[in-house]
Amino acid sequence: WPMLNLDPEAPVFVPLCGKSKDMLYLREQGHRIIGVELSNFALDCFSRENHLYLNRVGAPPMPYFEGLGYLLIVGDFFKLDRAKLHGVCAVYDRAALIALPEDLRAQYAEHLKSLLQSGTKIFLITLEYDDTEITGPPFNVDQNNVETLFGDWCQIEKITQGKEEDFRGSTAREHLYVLSVS
Repeated sequence: WPMLNLDPEAPVFVPLCGKSKDMLYLREQGHRIIGVELSNFALDCFSRENHLYLNRVGAPPMPYFEGLGYLLIVGDFFKLDRAKLHGVCAVYDRAALIALPEDLRAQYAEHLKSLLQSGTKIFLITLEYDDTEITGPPFNVDQNNVETLFGDWCQIEKITQGKEEDFRGSTAREHLYVLSVS
């Protein structure tokens, strides 16, 4: 994450954020966190489990939890509009893309494209495994998938490839990419 050289106060978007502890790390770096999650329960748990006591504001279709540098939107990622992400200069995607089945990944990438401005960085972590042996979620997303989904509108840099680890009786490997929106 530090390799992105972001302004410490820059807003960071975390799609399909759930109750990810990664948001705490990003907030500790000084970033304002904008997350979106379909499950109200997950966001309520994140707030309670981390003693954040965020204010619940608004009404459906997109109420949100706000405070202490967090804006956590309860709603459908695919219905999120660009105005909610004003000022976002980076996206942290550790679990969104790999949570989606193949038929939704192209929609995810296209909608993400519609939300982001040129120059935005996407910190993307994928998981690669033999999907003939096991099925997701999390789903197998290899470098070809990343290039197909993002190659037309992002510059793609593969940063690291993790070591093979046991995963559901098979092996899997994480990959880290930094994508720069053109």
